[in-house]
Amino acid sequence: MTDIGKSLFRYKTSEEILIEKVTEFKNNTNILEQKIHLLINEERRKNNLNSLTWDEDLAKIARYHSKDMATKDYFAHESPEGEDLETRYKKFGYFCRISVGNLIYSGAENIFLHYIYDSYYYDPLTGKITGYVFNSLDDISYDVVTGWMNSEGHRRNILTSFFRKEGIGVYINDDGKIYVTQNFC
Repeated sequence: MTDIGKSLFRYKTSEEILIEKVTEFKNNTNILEQKIHLLINEERRKNNLNSLTWDEDLAKIARYHSKDMATKDYFAHESPEGEDLETRYKKFGYFCRISVGNLIYSGAENIFLHYIYDSYYYDPLTGKITGYVFNSLDDISYDVVTGWMNSEGHRRNILTSFFRKEGIGVYINDDGKIYVTQNFC
């Protein structure tokens, strides 16, 4: 005899759905990096600038910094140990020197923090999250570039005419936080 009150189907909990989505996003960080790269070059074209070429060495440095921020739970250009952009470039053996008049530039960096979800629903009685509204890779890449373009210092880095290369590094932690670092030379 079958118990009519029992369902044949088990619904996933919001925690299980979040874990699945985090895994999905983690498996697509390279696609997200490339989507951001394409949007950056669109912004440069709108401003009559040459496109930046992708530099995998800069991307490795950017990925390292994004992962460092995520695993040590900070969001800054300098790590808690004092490691900054120049230190990271040296650590990876990357050399960037651009002479402009009497000045020498050694690169630049943008960072951004986002989430794989835009919002969530919760039970007001328990405070427990009951569901999420997830972002798409397109949503996230657009938000990152728009955020940078609406920030004076980040915009200046993106629109610096003498930069020729960039690398973008994305790291997603288990809670769905997305750390994005962009390095220039």
